[in-house]
Amino acid sequence: AGEADPEGKLYPSDLAARVKVEGILGLVEDMARAWRPSLFVFHRPELLGHPSSDKWENDIKVATVKKVRSNFVDKGLPRFMEYFTNYIKESG
Repeated sequence: AGEADPEGKLYPSDLAARVKVEGILGLVEDMARAWRPSLFVFHRPELLGHPSSDKWENDIKVATVKKVRSNFVDKGLPRFMEYFTNYIKESG
């Protein structure tokens, strides 16, 4: 953990525990990556093949953002929460 953890208590020294920590950190990164299109569709829609914000009709943009974000909440988020729940259950 380096300078942020001079006492060496934040990152486990046990290899099996380190693997679990790395797995959880990877899951957090995966969830952030899965959420990214939901951010970009509003802030940088042209990166996802939509018109730029200044050229996109507001009603259509709002509806598209809602659809993309609702899809993540309905389908993506439960999948990630199941993984996190399993990690918590395993840890006791």
